[in-house]
Amino acid sequence: MTRKRRSFSVVVMILVCSLILHFGCGESVDETSDVTADDQTQPMGSIKGNIQPSGIEAKLELIKNGQIVRSSDTDKAGQFVFADLEFGTYQIRVISDGYQTEEKLVPAELQQTELVMELKLKPLPAQLSGIVIDSEGEFISGATVTLGGQTQTTNDLGVFRFDKLEAGTELEITVVAESMLPKTVEIGPIARGESSKIQVELEPEVIEEDDGAEVGDMAPIFSLLDTSNQKVSLSDYAGKKNILLTFSRGKL
Repeated sequence: MTRKRRSFSVVVMILVCSLILHFGCGESVDETSDVTADDQTQPMGSIKGNIQPSGIEAKLELIKNGQIVRSSDTDKAGQFVFADLEFGTYQIRVISDGYQTEEKLVPAELQQTELVMELKLKPLPAQLSGIVIDSEGEFISGATVTLGGQTQTTNDLGVFRFDKLEAGTELEITVVAESMLPKTVEIGPIARGESSKIQVELEPEVIEEDDGAEVGDMAPIFSLLDTSNQKVSLSDYAGKKNILLTFSRGKL
């Protein structure tokens, strides 16, 4: 009787252990399967492309939700690649000396395994600014400064400025001011994105004294106040109209 009870107890223990091992292993297998399935359903892709003009060295920053998630440098051919990316909306910032993209942040929508892009850069313009003074160091306001087809007028502090100039080219400006000798200044090439500052000193115009004007002589350039107390310069009418000058000697 005792042997039968022992045999029965052993059988029960074996069955219980078998059940525990069976259900325990089953749960472990299911968890592993779930993790693997999740990993396989996550879509991944890459963003690759090149920079134009070709051969430009640049650093690229990949941005998602306002945060930089990747950075990369172009190779010698101007190519770049961001691999193993989750699908989604990204932005690319390109950093290159003397160049910039049309948009500061270029949108990149990754919805396939590979997104190929061509990022076009444009050279940053050069800038030229300066100040015009006389021989005594006083500012000359109202001076006309000409550069190619552009013209600027100096402000009260004698300052002028030209923006969006073509970089890497020789420049030449001409400065003209009332009662001063005109002056031409040559400026060396300015690099992309750089600014050059100059100072132009004008000499006073020397008027030689003579015995007086005769009929048919060229009238000197001068400015006077009209009856409305407005400044009028003879140069404003040169080549446009016939001018009749009258001078009042006051009451006799």
